[in-house]
Amino acid sequence: MSQGSQRRSSSAAPSGRRAEGFALFDVVRVRAAVPEHELAGGEEGTIVEILDRPERAYLVDFSGGSADAADPSLPVVALTAVQLTRVWPPRPD
Repeated sequence: MSQGSQRRSSSAAPSGRRAEGFALFDVVRVRAAVPEHELAGGEEGTIVEILDRPERAYLVDFSGGSADAADPSLPVVALTAVQLTRVWPPRPD
């Protein structure tokens, strides 16, 4: 699936929080390994975009602020909510 066919979400709540529980800039952890993207379970990244089509997905940046200029590939991967758990900000009780 090409990223060009995906659409950005335009239905965010005024606070930026979404009903599904993830928002832009949330820090998330991968629940289990995603071998097709060379991600190990437990890796942490930041949500940088929320997509609605063809299905809800989150673009997660795994660069950790240390992008390697010698490597032109971007460590940004589209993942679904079931593949992620939120690390920060903590959920309100």
